[in-house]
Amino acid sequence: MKKLIGDKILKLSISALMVLLFSGLNTALKAQVKTTILKQENIRTVISDFTDEEPRAYRLPSVDVQGVLAEDRKKGSTLDRFGVKVTTDWSIRNGVFFKTPEGQQVWKSRFISTGATSLNFLLEDLVLPEGSELFIYDKTKTMIIGPVTAAQFIDRSWSSDIILGDEATIAVYLNAAQVKEFSIRVAAVTHGFKNTSGLDLRAFGDSQSCNNDVACSIGNSWSDEKDAVALVLVNNSAHCSGTLLNGAGSCNGLRPFFLTANHCYLQATNVGNWVFRFRYESPSCGGSEPTSWISYSGSTLRARHADTDFALVELNQSVVGRSEIAFAGWNRQSSPPDNNIGAIHHPAGDVKKISLDNEDLDTQGDFWLIDQWDDGLVEPGSSGCALFDQNKRVIGQLQGGDENIGCSSGGSLVDNNTFGKFNLSWTGGGTNASRLSNWLGSGSATTSNTVRSPYLTGPDVLCSSNQTFTLNNPIPGLSVSWQVSPTNLFSGSTSGSGSSASVRGNSSYSGQGTITFTIDPGSGCTDIILTKSFWVGKVSSSYTSISGDQYVCPYDFAGYHANVSNTLARNSVTAYNWTWPSGWNLYYQADNDLVLQAPFSFGPSVIEFTVSNSCGTSLPPEVMQVYQEYFGCGFYISTYPNPAQEELTVEWQELEGASKNGSSTQIRLIDQTGRVLQRRITQGIKETLDISSLGHGLYILELERDGQLHRKKVIISQR
Repeated sequence: MKKLIGDKILKLSISALMVLLFSGLNTALKAQVKTTILKQENIRTVISDFTDEEPRAYRLPSVDVQGVLAEDRKKGSTLDRFGVKVTTDWSIRNGVFFKTPEGQQVWKSRFISTGATSLNFLLEDLVLPEGSELFIYDKTKTMIIGPVTAAQFIDRSWSSDIILGDEATIAVYLNAAQVKEFSIRVAAVTHGFKNTSGLDLRAFGDSQSCNNDVACSIGNSWSDEKDAVALVLVNNSAHCSGTLLNGAGSCNGLRPFFLTANHCYLQATNVGNWVFRFRYESPSCGGSEPTSWISYSGSTLRARHADTDFALVELNQSVVGRSEIAFAGWNRQSSPPDNNIGAIHHPAGDVKKISLDNEDLDTQGDFWLIDQWDDGLVEPGSSGCALFDQNKRVIGQLQGGDENIGCSSGGSLVDNNTFGKFNLSWTGGGTNASRLSNWLGSGSATTSNTVRSPYLTGPDVLCSSNQTFTLNNPIPGLSVSWQVSPTNLFSGSTSGSGSSASVRGNSSYSGQGTITFTIDPGSGCTDIILTKSFWVGKVSSSYTSISGDQYVCPYDFAGYHANVSNTLARNSVTAYNWTWPSGWNLYYQADNDLVLQAPFSFGPSVIEFTVSNSCGTSLPPEVMQVYQEYFGCGFYISTYPNPAQEELTVEWQELEGASKNGSSTQIRLIDQTGRVLQRRITQGIKETLDISSLGHGLYILELERDGQLHRKKVIISQR
């Protein structure tokens, strides 16, 4: 019998993504890592402080793919590889630090594995200080994994999802003061490959044509169950499928227990390196690849039993707080279910599919048997997927089937698929490490129902009027309480009971507030806690500052940046309001960035800014004293307009005192090839050039005076 394990490398087409931004939500919500694929958007829509600098690449040693496959065959391995893991010892000292415009430090390391179809990473000794973020992106900067924070991993270890291509960069953004706390070691890089001897590239669109997307009409009534199913990257080298289960009994509810096949585990026993990909599904029936998905890294083995081929792992992070994830119900009764049986899975590593059988279920020893599907089928990569009964409860997980995989005019070919019986796995081998009952049940419950993950909704900015925060999908029968903190930020009630809370801010204060909902499972059980942080009130000046040029020469350009130190406060800002001295010319303004041109004057000036959000405008304004001096300023050239069209006016000034009108000045306008287009000699300090005959582009203006040569770039932009 063929075990339906694994598939080859994920094949991802480049598709557009609207980036979902989550800030200040509960820890569980932060535990997932998002894969972003851009089509037209810039990488800065995902990494707002992205820096263009790239370090020199580390080239991985060449990989003997055929030799590795031959060794697999010699060992009798059934693992269908999509990559070869290359051990490295690349640490923080091997990367390069760059500085972002906002003053952050970014550590980067770039990797190339010649001929690879994909790269994925195992990171060890990983320490990400609070507020720091890790990203991985491809050469074209269109596929990005992240952000990764300390909430996404445990024991200083994290496995990544897959980046397409033979080149990828790891980038970690940190506050400058946190650099000494940061640690990273790239322990391994997986070189993805497509075997020239017939091993196909596996992923989107590679499953059999008679499979059904879960978005098709036959999946309409399975919307909750499908959201419990994930694609598993087994040790970064093969695919399986599996399902989140809802425990019976209050203490077991919402723990992320994940059911898959024991033979998936036997191929890669280090489940701490497994990656669980949720929401990898087409948005329409027969449609395109999904525009985004989320993944969780790492798990812990809880139980397994060879006789029924089940493995139960627990994800290392909670999934509570994710509105798009569900926990599937199960049925441990021994009687065969009626018809209308279903399986939801990732055949060949493809997007999520659903297969249905409308006949009575047969039995084969410790396994349920489906000889032929009425609609759809299962394939390699489907291993471990759940079999659902007519009430959409899990009754087993896929072990394998015949080699006869394919489609016929009536549906699938006869394949004789076997699913380990859930009722037998319940008692398993009689120990906690070999049965489901210790982990999923309490008391005499024989079934559990599918539930969706609880999650919070509410405003991101709270002013002085009442607004509502809601705990969605509360667990029936369990009590819920809530409280906000710090209490001085709020007026009225600061705590209560129920899944809805009406709160308002105290107009005398501002700052970051947090609401905490607590689900009480009962005596002796661990509370289920969801939190959401948000901004309360205006953005006070204690959270704002100005950075920029404090000493400015006459005619010089000066740049200023408005800083809002708290992320939630910064996200709440609807307007940056700038004020600058009379006589200063505005050159550029965009939100919190400002560029001005100073006049020919001396002495102190003041740059001010305030910020506004839905609660009002911050007061007093943030102030920066700016000093205009001429000592050390030298020779300055002013051109206007810039860009210019018909005429270009040039003024110059020596700043050792008064201008020297007695000295002659030679003016030359030069194109990018070095050709002199215009030349003029004058005794004055101002000239206007006719540029109407020149084409669009960048030019160099040279002024030679008293043996000194001065240059300035100008742009000519003809209509």
